[in-house]
Amino acid sequence: MVIVLSTVYTSENIPNKDQVKPKCIVKYDKYMGGVDRTDQMIANAKACLKVSKWWEMVLFHILTLIGLHSYLMYKGNVTNPMPPRHFRKRLIKM
Repeated sequence: MVIVLSTVYTSENIPNKDQVKPKCIVKYDKYMGGVDRTDQMIANAKACLKVSKWWEMVLFHILTLIGLHSYLMYKGNVTNPMPPRHFRKRLIKM
């Protein structure tokens, strides 16, 4: 069972492919875009550091996102890209 709170959509059910789903779920699936994908892609790249200040955690998260976006740009410009793990290692060595 899933509980969803929405300030935009009503609780009406609409047909979606071969199922009937709440409108807010259908719209979420349609427009979720890069947010969930980004979280999936950085899950393995997150630094496992214990930090005491909130801004350090934000800084490491921003650096992780910078690394991900630089890999995506690299991947879009090369015909045979290296795996993300090797790219991060080479990026750190620079």
